[in-house]
Amino acid sequence: MSTISNPATAPDRGLMTWIPNPLPYMPFAYHQALRNRLPAHKLDPNGSLDTTVYPALFFYDMLQFPGTISTLLEPSRQLDPVGRRMTPGTLHGFKARVRRGTGEPMVKATGRDADVVKGMVVFGRGRDNRITVGKYYGGGYKRVKGEVRIVLESGRKRDVEAFVWVWDGEEDDYLCIGGEAVAWNLEKYAAGDFQ
Repeated sequence: MSTISNPATAPDRGLMTWIPNPLPYMPFAYHQALRNRLPAHKLDPNGSLDTTVYPALFFYDMLQFPGTISTLLEPSRQLDPVGRRMTPGTLHGFKARVRRGTGEPMVKATGRDADVVKGMVVFGRGRDNRITVGKYYGGGYKRVKGEVRIVLESGRKRDVEAFVWVWDGEEDDYLCIGGEAVAWNLEKYAAGDFQ
């Protein structure tokens, strides 16, 4: 296991200076986003991240990385406000599989609550951002709404409705090994292990 910094030499000993990093190939901003929990009042009606004003977006692929989504949605900004408005979430009733030939994920609805896809929920984004994300995914994907479970700053769980881009192509586009569709996993993908 590697570490982000040494507490004895770190200039800022007070805030997150000694963080175990089990996946050194994952961006540090992603590790920070995994720890991010939003206060409930921001998500409540009339809160700064009210989902009735700006629907949440759920990402399960490389767009989970704050730097990647920030580059896509805010290419002219140097600071990353997206990272402060994202938190881990679990999309229920869907499965992520590996797309044959690309190694990229394909998410499809299953209707079974036990089937889940882990990802990141981004709050406070408008229509223009949804259009940009739709162009990023391109043909073969469609935008649908799904229920995503998040953990709030208080530790309570909360279900939020979020847009998610799902595969709209054929199911035989899945990569299969031994007749079974291969499940997609961000950590394996980032490490270069596509199976």
